[in-house]
Amino acid sequence: MRSKQLIDDELGMEMQAAIFQGPSTFALKTIRVPRLAPGEMLLKVVAVGICGTDLKIFSGRKQPKPLPSGDIILGHELVGEVVVPGNVSSAFSPGQLVMVEPDIFCGQCRYCLSGATNLCVNTKVIFEDYPGAFAQLLTVPESALRNGQVHILPDSLSAEFGTLIEPLACVIHGQERLQRLLPLLDTALILGGGPIGTMHAFYARASGFKSIVIADTNPNRVSLLQAALQDYTDSISVQLINPDNKLNEFGERRFDMVVQACPDVAALQNGFLRIAPSGGLLAFAGINKGEVFSVDAHKLHYQDIHIIGSANYRSSDVRKAIAMLTSEQVPGKILISRRYPLERIQEAMLDAQSGTGLKLIINPN
Repeated sequence: MRSKQLIDDELGMEMQAAIFQGPSTFALKTIRVPRLAPGEMLLKVVAVGICGTDLKIFSGRKQPKPLPSGDIILGHELVGEVVVPGNVSSAFSPGQLVMVEPDIFCGQCRYCLSGATNLCVNTKVIFEDYPGAFAQLLTVPESALRNGQVHILPDSLSAEFGTLIEPLACVIHGQERLQRLLPLLDTALILGGGPIGTMHAFYARASGFKSIVIADTNPNRVSLLQAALQDYTDSISVQLINPDNKLNEFGERRFDMVVQACPDVAALQNGFLRIAPSGGLLAFAGINKGEVFSVDAHKLHYQDIHIIGSANYRSSDVRKAIAMLTSEQVPGKILISRRYPLERIQEAMLDAQSGTGLKLIINPN
């Protein structure tokens, strides 16, 4: 590993970071360059996706966790260029583009030992327990390297498309768990037309579903998706729905798979009504603690219905996401709408809130 003095000489002692200061407020701040502990990696942050979690914090619907310094640096859907590789693995070298899994598991708890690392009880998270990626530089903990949670991007996958890896891995994890239970993979209903819902549609298409409907209540989002997906109308359609009419737009139509891809418990409630016999409902997007929905127990029992939840991802899902983005089974060019420099993060967050695009990217350097 190169010396800290060399890092200081090359990068200077300071960097720019976007500090979250409270609901709807970011401020650009000059802070010290991270000091590396033994084994840690230093990245120059190239691209970061704005996530739904970032938007919840930005809007005040979720409380962030300050760092020991008192600062709050968000951003976790990240790709960076290796500056200092660390000494855990010889696989990394300066200049490589890498994606880092933001949820760093302990490897020791009962869930990790069973392979369910997505449920690790000791998870440390980039943007909560470690500084996030809305900054020019990012320190990668030694534990992430030791766990194999740092992934080199293929030469054919751009940094911006690499920001889609983590959310796509979450999509893969959830759909694969449900699909294993379903005898029929013909029809799918995706409730929510944001970037996550669109990824669900593409993953369902790649899994063999023949008819996929993305439903959304925002007419602007529906128009955007209809234009963006015009080359995929053989399998994916987009439907404007009324949030108050229990998906009556679909009449008697039922679906083998229904995915709740918007953070609304009503989507679970109404989605259950649209499940075909032997079909399943995937509870995917985050719901507030304590919110409940009810089901018709007769339908659940006699129609062989499956309901599952899905949390986070595992490293195997990340590797599959990289392969699917590289092969364009999930096309990054459809999903990424706009790019912003770090100093325009406030504008980017407001644009993301408006729903006028799909995935929005911050380029800190």
